[in-house]
Amino acid sequence: MKLLTTKIKIIIVVIASVLLMGIGVYAGIQIDKNTKDTQPQAVALSFKDIGELATISAYITEVNEINDPKKFFEITIPFTTSRLIVSETYIIKAGYDFEKIIPEIKEPGEDGTGTIQIALPDPTILSNEARPETRKIWLESESIFNNIPEEKRNELEIQMKNDAEETAIGNGLYDEARENAEKVLKSFIDNFDAYEGYDIVFTDAK
Repeated sequence: MKLLTTKIKIIIVVIASVLLMGIGVYAGIQIDKNTKDTQPQAVALSFKDIGELATISAYITEVNEINDPKKFFEITIPFTTSRLIVSETYIIKAGYDFEKIIPEIKEPGEDGTGTIQIALPDPTILSNEARPETRKIWLESESIFNNIPEEKRNELEIQMKNDAEETAIGNGLYDEARENAEKVLKSFIDNFDAYEGYDIVFTDAK
């Protein structure tokens, strides 16, 4: 038996799902520019209100197939081959749980410039959802001697979903998530008068 013999990956489009909150963060933290926070740094700067946020979305279409003949000593038995070729689009979202990201603040030194250092961990996949309305069967041919069992159809669905995620990551999903996360955090910090003029430095979390 031969399962999942054809895998054709097509990237439709990769788009940033962060609107940068116009450009403040749209996670219930829109701060009135006229009343910027001027509390001491240790109290004022926290990313917990941003919460978990997808900073990038990828739309991936996967095409895959089941090619399932019956065999006898590695010889295909005639009229026993069943085939199914199907495509479906998946939406993969990646981002961060910003509540777990703790900024390190260094107050202005002799040069008058303070620093906010933010160690970013690797982004994670927040969701991977199929769009049922995009599902299309290109070929469905079942032999009366060898019907495709539901178990194999389910295996095909799981494989396509996993392949879509790998395709998105392989085409820069995490890089885009990181880049947009930095934009979100810079925009968020800009809402605080207390940090005006501070340098914002991003590093990789250990």
